[in-house]
Amino acid sequence: MTNDIYSAPAAALEQPVETASEKFYVVAPLKFWVLFLSTVGLYQVYWFYRHWHQFRMVTQEKIWPVPRGLFAIFFVHRLFREMDAAVKQKTGGVAWSPDLVATGYLLGAVVSNVCDRLSGKDVGSPYTDVVSLVLLPLVGWFLYQAQQVANLAMGDAAGASNRQFSAANIVWIVLGCLFWALVALVLLVIFMPDQFGLE
Repeated sequence: MTNDIYSAPAAALEQPVETASEKFYVVAPLKFWVLFLSTVGLYQVYWFYRHWHQFRMVTQEKIWPVPRGLFAIFFVHRLFREMDAAVKQKTGGVAWSPDLVATGYLLGAVVSNVCDRLSGKDVGSPYTDVVSLVLLPLVGWFLYQAQQVANLAMGDAAGASNRQFSAANIVWIVLGCLFWALVALVLLVIFMPDQFGLE
């Protein structure tokens, strides 16, 4: 250190650039299921986005995470294969088939979306609504299989680094629960109209 009081400070003033150390998004099982089910599956858009965002940050590939989150059915096989390659590198592999799980997700998501569209046009309603809701846990199960692999690949099998619910998470959970209450009320009115004096 110099005694010259007019010289510039010697300390480095540049802030270190933060880089993502995890190639995939880590989330605890309970948090995954609460967010997925309470948001009626909308969480999957964010889920895919976050995985692709992390992947891009680490690999520096020129990909757009937002479209890959919105149109996940076109990219799900690639993502699950990348997760499989990462877990093989970390642990030697796990007992799962990335292509089979991706195909299961794809079929469940497509059928659910078709049912939603039909229901929106009053085709087969309320049965198309029921089919879509019944498929929701199945679609979530396929994503959960991939999430377990991603957690293992990142060295955090329990997802301990992302188990807390943020304020934004709680807002989405509350909104989702209100939606579920509305769905339950509508189904009760449809299937038991006499209970509401609508027969």
